[in-house]
This record gives sequence, structure tokens and C-alpha cells, in this order.
Amino acid sequence: MTYILYGDDGSGSAPVEMALAEAGQPVELRNVPLDGDHQFRAEYRAINPMGRLPTLVLPDGVVLT
Repeated sequence: MTYILYGDDGSGSAPVEMALAEAGQPVELRNVPLDGDHQFRAEYRAINPMGRLPTLVLPDGVVLT
């Protein structure tokens, strides 16, 4: 069961990534570039309608923003 973390440099995703690593949890990192406002594209807004980063998808499918 893997966590999925959406983020980019400067998005605030690093502390989440570090906490998961410290807890020994597997995480799949998915880059959503802030340059070019990729967080507002339809593909990402289907995951997080607010278009904000970071977003963490838990193994059971729950989305945390």
C-alpha cells in the first residue's frame, strides 16, 4: 500500500515526504510543476479541485490537501 504525494520544489511537500520516510512508509512522488500553473490543469484538479499543492493520496484513496 503506497502513498501518492503530489508536489514541487517550494510547494510544502518536503515535510510530508520526510514524515513518510521517517515512518518507513512507501511513497510515490508525482511532480506538479508550479511553473506554468500545472496545478490548475484539469488532470490535477480532478484530484484536488482547489488546485493547491501539496496533495497526499492515502493508500485507501482518501485525498488530503
